[in-house]
Amino acid sequence: MRRHLAYHLYPLRGSDNWRWNISKLKQYLNQFDGLRLMSIMTGPDCDSPRDVQQELCGTGIECLFLPNSNYLRETVSFVPLISRLEHQSGITFWGHAKGTLHPAVHPTIRGWASAMYQACLSSPPLVDVVLRNFPIAGPFKRHGEFWQTQNAGWHYSGTFFWFNNHDVFCRDWSHIFPGGHGVEGWPGTLFRNEEAACLICDHAGDLYNSDYWDNTVQPLVTSWSPTATANRFRTS
Repeated sequence: MRRHLAYHLYPLRGSDNWRWNISKLKQYLNQFDGLRLMSIMTGPDCDSPRDVQQELCGTGIECLFLPNSNYLRETVSFVPLISRLEHQSGITFWGHAKGTLHPAVHPTIRGWASAMYQACLSSPPLVDVVLRNFPIAGPFKRHGEFWQTQNAGWHYSGTFFWFNNHDVFCRDWSHIFPGGHGVEGWPGTLFRNEEAACLICDHAGDLYNSDYWDNTVQPLVTSWSPTATANRFRTS
């Protein structure tokens, strides 16, 4: 299956967070043999497009520059990016520069973001196994009505996920709640709970809670095995 990248970047001026996220993404770029797409926000509070392009030099990423909206956040990017993939076969990874609107010094942010990159991108064979049986997969699946959007009965907390292009584009995929959490709620409006696989930490709680992270989530992340996870999906 061809692998496509769709990624939202808010290069907030004065923050090293977007550069840190780019450095994480670069570790896994070789697996993307399809389109590599990135929306880059622009505006008075953003580092310049030239600064961002310098960081992306040699990556083969196609950039789409859009005016930043602190209200819409990555929702402003989603339809413009995903529509580029509508006639592409394969699977697509959606991610964003996690932590831009929350201080990177927050005790859980970097660990949470690193765990999402690891779960989604460190093992292509795992993703292949899961997406043969599910239309969508991601880490930190949280169950229950997502109050930030309409009609979302579950979501991937943190908004990193893979989806099978065919399964998305045969549905009314472009309807998205017009708010900052629209993309986070989008999978739960398109797919039923049982159609969505979780790569790590199913039934996740509040990942901003440092006690919950340290005592419950971090041990799961430390012991996580892509091989064991793939085997579980093979036998489920």
